[in-house]
Amino acid sequence: MDSRAARTGRACPADPRSRMLGVFSEFERSIIRERVNARLARARAEGTKLGRPATVSDDAALGRPSRPRASGKSFRAVARQSHVGVGTCSA
Repeated sequence: MDSRAARTGRACPADPRSRMLGVFSEFERSIIRERVNARLARARAEGTKLGRPATVSDDAALGRPSRPRASGKSFRAVARQSHVGVGTCSA
């Protein structure tokens, strides 16, 4: 162990084992990246919609009142009826 490794508490970058592990991990990471990108490209080609689903914002499409409290029901009751979260109704 050289003085630099003794000071930092890490293996010296010149250590052949450290370099070999680094090479293998970079290679593995590049293979994973290629696979993920290939799967995403295939999904796009098949017409799959990627990403987070859109939020529910159209009250009429859900068949609920635009002002949940105007109907006299609680937010919880309106959420249960509309099959959405309470936060969606109260927002």
